[in-house]
Amino acid sequence: MHAPRRAAQITYRSRAQQTVGRVRLIKAGAGHSLQDLLRDLGDLDAVGQALIDGDPEIDPELVGRKTGDVQRVYIDSHGSVLHATRVLQVLEDPHGQELSRQEFSANEPTVGEDVRLAWSGKTLPIGELVRRFAFTRNLQLLHHGGPSFDFLYGLAQLLADKQEMLLVRSNSREQRGKLVFQRNGTPYVGFLEGRVRGASYLLVLHLSNLELKRVS
Repeated sequence: MHAPRRAAQITYRSRAQQTVGRVRLIKAGAGHSLQDLLRDLGDLDAVGQALIDGDPEIDPELVGRKTGDVQRVYIDSHGSVLHATRVLQVLEDPHGQELSRQEFSANEPTVGEDVRLAWSGKTLPIGELVRRFAFTRNLQLLHHGGPSFDFLYGLAQLLADKQEMLLVRSNSREQRGKLVFQRNGTPYVGFLEGRVRGASYLLVLHLSNLELKRVS
């Protein structure tokens, strides 16, 4: 499998037809964010008055400077750099109230060179699937020899004639048959679409992590 080719990126030019580049600039320095101002001043009214009287949210020595090469660090609510973290899995309700908290368990990949996928044999009409799932990622299946070409071509021909997609599942019970391509990756439901033109074929694995349902 490999990701399909992306369209050429759009390039921007100035009025003088010069290529416009991208640079990363510093937006704010430590101690000047809204959280920092609230901690120092107490409430939003005090912060608003401070903004009228001066510019406490701006660090003139840093704002607008190019960053250059940077590394990502994690900080706590007080702005201190974290050197060790404990990853937790927190479940919240729609209102943001915490329901449960537990140690985060890593999701292992369910797709790999040495992992055989389950043959579901279940096909569904294309018109039904595009209304039930939001496809967020696509992968193209490629052959690597004569026998695999014949098999994939025949599969694409079968799906194209039926105008259906084939459900692709993993053997993982923990992920309920979902496809996970990397450690802690997103679990996907996969549907294989086939297209044929003459002696050429195209097999696209459509991946979805969002099923569309009517609100009761």
